[in-house]
Amino acid sequence: MAEVAVGSRVLSNHPMPNTPSARSPVLLPALLLVGLLAGLFLAACDSGDGTLSAVDPGAVPLDPSYEMVVQILDRNCVPCHKGGGGAPGANRLEEEDDPDYDSCTGIRAGLAGLLQEGVKAETMPPGAWPRLTEEEKLVITRWAAGGACSPCNPCP
Repeated sequence: MAEVAVGSRVLSNHPMPNTPSARSPVLLPALLLVGLLAGLFLAACDSGDGTLSAVDPGAVPLDPSYEMVVQILDRNCVPCHKGGGGAPGANRLEEEDDPDYDSCTGIRAGLAGLLQEGVKAETMPPGAWPRLTEEEKLVITRWAAGGACSPCNPCP
């Protein structure tokens, strides 16, 4: 072991008893492994700028059914947008052009507004209600792009 005198202190190349390298011979490799895993994780998360359709095309069916759309609308839209009135206390607009999502013809008639307000602008459902998930929006978008086939709008 080499020792060097600097002023009144003696320095050596032997690790000090309280240094990390003296305490744990696996600390440096463990830290390197943690750093590598963190880097890989962050690189995998870099796909956050892509759409769900681009990142995971199989997240929802390519040709979603009318029934899938109805389930989404029943959960998120029908409590307010229902023929004959909405949920008690709901912020329902009592206007003639207010969409009625509890019937097939109502869904077809309100499809443009659903795509604009619920999917693109993300303004529906209003207030503290949770917005549509990326999966729900993709189901509705793909269903509309596929012709919006339904009992009142049969597709070939």
